[in-house]
Amino acid sequence: MDQLTTAELNRLITEETCQADDVDDMGHLLPFIFKSSNVNLLPTTASLRDSDNKPLYDPIKKIWPLACSEEGQTIEKTFPFFLNTLTHALAESFPTQPLPPRWYSSSSTIPIRDGLIQWKPDLCLSDDVTLQWNNILVVAEMTASQFSLSMPAGKTLDTKAYLVFREQPWRHFMLFLSFTHQHRELRIHLYDHSDGIVTPAIKIHDQPDAFKYVMACIVFGSHNCIGFDPIISINPKAMKLLSGAFWAWSIKRLPRRSKRTVAGEKHALQSYMQSSMNPQREFHSLPDCLPSPFPTEQPSKEKSTLPHLIPTNSKQILPLVNSSHPIGKITVNKNKYELLKVLFSHQGLVGWGTVCYLVRRDGQEYIIKDHWVTGDKDVILNEVKMLQAPEVVPGIPKLVEYWLVEMVPDEVDDTQMYRQKIYSSTAGMYHMHVCLVLKPRAHPLHEFQSRKELVKAIHDIVLSKFLL
Repeated sequence: MDQLTTAELNRLITEETCQADDVDDMGHLLPFIFKSSNVNLLPTTASLRDSDNKPLYDPIKKIWPLACSEEGQTIEKTFPFFLNTLTHALAESFPTQPLPPRWYSSSSTIPIRDGLIQWKPDLCLSDDVTLQWNNILVVAEMTASQFSLSMPAGKTLDTKAYLVFREQPWRHFMLFLSFTHQHRELRIHLYDHSDGIVTPAIKIHDQPDAFKYVMACIVFGSHNCIGFDPIISINPKAMKLLSGAFWAWSIKRLPRRSKRTVAGEKHALQSYMQSSMNPQREFHSLPDCLPSPFPTEQPSKEKSTLPHLIPTNSKQILPLVNSSHPIGKITVNKNKYELLKVLFSHQGLVGWGTVCYLVRRDGQEYIIKDHWVTGDKDVILNEVKMLQAPEVVPGIPKLVEYWLVEMVPDEVDDTQMYRQKIYSSTAGMYHMHVCLVLKPRAHPLHEFQSRKELVKAIHDIVLSKFLL
């Protein structure tokens, strides 16, 4: 798998540089993606304390003592304790925020459960103690070796970026970390549908303020800072329960759900959705996943809020619920649509990153094509112009609206903005973010419900050929 992702990203991973006379220069990427983090008022490094009121940083020795592995302990066990202790100390500056996500090292020895690929990331930031590719926010790799683009840790990050994109296709980009050179140098690895970027090294012991700032932005900043698309909000608790209803069967090769529905199941689902879709916060923390004391790892005590939805004698993990219940929303221009299902998802790192959603607004169902297109605005709008053509062609969907997605007013979302410099190897790889809203919603031919329906569909296909 590493070989496949490495081949896909061949000559597309670039390293940023920093100004030679500025040791605190973090390059172009980090200030750009963290500008909306609102974590500027951080406590001084000298004031940070652990649960025993001991300083976290030793300014004389210039070291974070908890970041160093002790005899008989692996760094994968020591480091998450340090990161969680640092998060706990920084949390005092964010008293109004819900419980932050935690760093876990459980996957460093036990592969994350996946039907196709077994992989073991060293550290994962997540709201859920049960790590899955669909709930991982950030991955960090630990190595004592010097950093290079060809090092094994970097190649495994390529693969893990692919796996997270596969399960979270609505992510704008992936933000991963590597701790190299005896775990003393931190680099940020960004992956989007154009290529990959590696930031300059932050020496965590010699540059404690820069390290503290980066970790605070990752944990306490908005989800935009770690790659969540600002136009899409997904309720992770709902997705965890309703993943089978949310994904088309062909996407994740899920078994077909039973048609049996019970009134009690619908009532329980509706109650859950009303309680979990909190309009004040799109991404919900799971309190039971952050036990006290903060830095220690404990088994999750979280229990399903809908235990009766999954029969005990069934091998399927999909709840028997109606797939029409939304688990998120997407905004196109100023219109908000309810997300119902993923109909198509691009599998890979580089390309258009196309995701097709089944959505609903004002009781009507639509298809949203969310994708990234290369070229200038004239090229990008070619598809829009074809769909707007006055000639009525049977079988061609109708364009309801489109949007060149803007992160801020009058600034189209373009992956080139994230780059410090354009290299010859990456020229022409940059993409603009485009959303198309289409109708009507159709079903794949293989999902026919009767012979009559199949014959009628084939009849309409043949008829449309004669009308062209």
